Amino acid sequence: MKAAACVLTLLWSVSAASAAGIPKFDYARTCRDTPPVAMDQKATFKQCMADEKSARDSLPQAWAHASAGARQQCSAMTQMGGQPSYVELLTCLEMENPKTRTAPDVGINTFHNPHPQPRRTPAAD
Repeated sequence: MKAAACVLTLLWSVSAASAAGIPKFDYARTCRDTPPVAMDQKATFKQCMADEKSARDSLPQAWAHASAGARQQCSAMTQMGGQPSYVELLTCLEMENPKTRTAPDVGINTFHNPHPQPRRTPAAD
């Protein structure tokens, strides 16, 4: 009985998160808390705001194509341990969607070189 209740609670929370739509973030606060780049807080804030607005404007399409699981996972990860970011949310959704993923899913420590160089062997003495 407890297992069934847990499953129902989990399913309800997933569907509630999906039905709730794109999360609302205070990205101005996120940008205010962003450390300055090259000691220029004003320029850093301005660029951060532009990046966050652009990502927020792009989210509806990515959100619509993401699975419910990806939406829930990305929303939760984006809001964990710091200021939430639309840039992070959009990036996560794009990485979770096989149609928008730009790199092959080959593992974290793999580098694909489209123009490999022949291996050089040390000259025999």
